[in-house]
Amino acid sequence: MRRTRPVAGPARRIRTHGRHISGGHLRRDGHRRRNGHRAGAGTAWRAVVLGAATGGRSMTGLAGITLSARPPVARPLRILATLAAAGELAADKSPRTPSRLAPAPLAGRLATGAVAATALARRDGTRPLLPVLLACAGVVAASMVGVRFRAYASRRGHPTLAALAEDLVTVGLATTAVRHTGPARFAALRR
Repeated sequence: MRRTRPVAGPARRIRTHGRHISGGHLRRDGHRRRNGHRAGAGTAWRAVVLGAATGGRSMTGLAGITLSARPPVARPLRILATLAAAGELAADKSPRTPSRLAPAPLAGRLATGAVAATALARRDGTRPLLPVLLACAGVVAASMVGVRFRAYASRRGHPTLAALAEDLVTVGLATTAVRHTGPARFAALRR
């Protein structure tokens, strides 16, 4: 069976298993990757959770999506994302760290949340607009909840324990958001 890759131009076609499929690309498992369909409920939910992880720690969501990516992601990029997330986890314990609701840190969290949600949408083969918007909403909500939780814990005299608990929740959210539950997994379950 002959498979051909798409060619540039208006007559793009893929020949697979004796059938022609217009547009798109073949994934490694031989199935057609759909370009640009709307985000499903799974992708939307994971975008919100990924945004919440980014609202807790700005680099954790991006590190999670980078570490869960398939091999074409360069190893130095994975190392850089991991070091950035680990550095933020350590630096967040300092009393000199500015409020995450200040305009500059919040803009940074929104930007990294948007990049992570775009990567998530691309991985799932969906349009990125809805996942990006939902991730940004998750960033803002988690940032506000995080500030209130840390203020409450500081009044109670446990700021370091609260920061560690927030770290655990953030890493757990990022891990949950990047689990592979795309079409390939569901196709394998149906067999």
